[in-house]
Amino acid sequence: EGHDVTDVMVQEGVYTFDLVVKDTDPQESQPDRVEIRVLPANRAPVADAGPDASGFTGAEIALDGSGSNDPDLGDQPKLVYQWSSLNGPALSDNTSPWPVFRADAPRGYRFVLVVGDGLLFSQPDTVVVTLAQENRPPVAQAGEDAVAQAGEVVRLDGGGSSDPDGGPPLQYQWRVLNGGTFSDETLPAPGFASVQPGVYHIQLVVSDGKLASAPDTVQVRVRELPRLVFAAREGGDYELFSSRLDGSDRVNLSQQPGDDEGHGVDAADASRYLDAYPCA
Repeated sequence: EGHDVTDVMVQEGVYTFDLVVKDTDPQESQPDRVEIRVLPANRAPVADAGPDASGFTGAEIALDGSGSNDPDLGDQPKLVYQWSSLNGPALSDNTSPWPVFRADAPRGYRFVLVVGDGLLFSQPDTVVVTLAQENRPPVAQAGEDAVAQAGEVVRLDGGGSSDPDGGPPLQYQWRVLNGGTFSDETLPAPGFASVQPGVYHIQLVVSDGKLASAPDTVQVRVRELPRLVFAAREGGDYELFSSRLDGSDRVNLSQQPGDDEGHGVDAADASRYLDAYPCA
């Protein structure tokens, strides 16, 4: 009597009320009891979009909103999730606690999460995912195979090597697998020479400072220096050939006056021979 019920139920709990009515006799009725359970006021849930993260372009990145909570429901909230992307690609599922996305551009992407408990919505929470270009190994290109004389310097060419990420200038490392010397094995186009005839296998590896390429190999064939041999034969002619060849490449040089000892040759004929059979 004389109390406003709302003034009484200001805290959570179970409240019991008895009602008795009187008439003019005065007679009282039997009490009638009612219990009212007062629940705590509904509080808004709290969104947690997870910590800021990083990753690589092209990879699948998962967001994590599972840390969101409802202070009225403890450890097992029944929340509704709503993600939105502020500047990036679409998410796989905007209503999942763990949506995923992919992006090709290296930059920061911002995502916002709001959760609801069916009555109230949380304040938005933002997560930033920064993607970097995944570093890929460079590609070595040792150039074309070459042929040289013994002692001759061959200019190698690794200028075709490349970095698919367009990073800093490449670092070069040449290595000959079976002899010979370099002018500088760290240059893109070093000189190589050997005085010993043979086939030389030369390997190039390039690096971007973090990753090294697979090796690429070039072959340099070093030939023996030719020796010109003069042979006299009956009839006064001379035979000129290169010992580097198999003896089948020969040329007759006309005997000149005073050549009876077999030592003189016509300079023009010798020049024509050298034009036809270069020594390189």
